Amino acid sequence: MKRWKGRYVIVDNKRNVDSEMALCGFKITDVIEILVEGTRIKARGKGIHEKWFRCGKRIRIAVVEDCNDYWLLRHVGDGKASRKKLKLMKTRGEE
Repeated sequence: MKRWKGRYVIVDNKRNVDSEMALCGFKITDVIEILVEGTRIKARGKGIHEKWFRCGKRIRIAVVEDCNDYWLLRHVGDGKASRKKLKLMKTRGEE
């Protein structure tokens, strides 16, 4: 298991995040990289962090929930970096 902000990141099996990771070709180290280097785009519910990370012409997404002792990985995704998404990332602090 890997850590982010001093706590372990645990995959939520109830939401099939492990299969999402397999479809996107992510490893837990990739998720940690997204969380460390990514840009926070949307305000989600209290204790939920969504980070986007630009990787060439793709955008990688990771969503984690604060569970006091650990981070629960709720969602991962990989999508095309459209102009709209890139503009949103730029206004939120990337580049």
